[in-house]
Amino acid sequence: MKSFEELVNTDDPGWPLVSEWIKTAKNKIEVLPAEPPNCYL
Repeated sequence: MKSFEELVNTDDPGWPLVSEWIKTAKNKIEVLPAEPPNCYL
């Protein structure tokens, strides 16, 4: 099992890639808001 530090990479975040997937999705996409304190990672 990976550690928390390995799973959360602030140097190379994945959101830009996910954002591109959302823009090109053929199905309806709903991005749910982050809930504090998890959104501050």
